[in-house]
Amino acid sequence: MIRFTQQNNASGTSRGTIYDTEDTVVKDLIVNGNPAMIFLHKNGLDTLTWKLRDLILEITGKLTEEEITKMANSIN
Repeated sequence: MIRFTQQNNASGTSRGTIYDTEDTVVKDLIVNGNPAMIFLHKNGLDTLTWKLRDLILEITGKLTEEEITKMANSIN
């Protein structure tokens, strides 16, 4: 299963993510020229989140870092 979500961020609200620091590696990435963060969990269910225009986008699934990044870069 792959989950793709988007949230309107036109008002400039901020958003945080809670994760287990012992079971998760967090990396900063660039997706289509925009800052992004990928959360690589030991259970293999990874999440990539980034902003695009006035949206916060997120992909979650049992994907490799390469696969999830490729999917994100295909969205513009």
